[in-house]
Amino acid sequence: MNIILSNIEVKILDLMAQEYNSKAIAGKINITHKAVLNHRERMLKKTQCLNGIGLVIWAIKNNIIVVR
Repeated sequence: MNIILSNIEVKILDLMAQEYNSKAIAGKINITHKAVLNHRERMLKKTQCLNGIGLVIWAIKNNIIVVR
């Protein structure tokens, strides 16, 4: 299955991996907190992950993000 994430979804995942919470992510990329939560929910559905930790693990395993 080929899952396509938008650029903003990838940026949100990268910030999640850096331990930013949803409100901090919103401020950092200049979108609303609600928009961050909506993107996160969409990513959970696309990837069939159960939570944010699962999303970050999925993204690392699939070379979507690199942990520094």
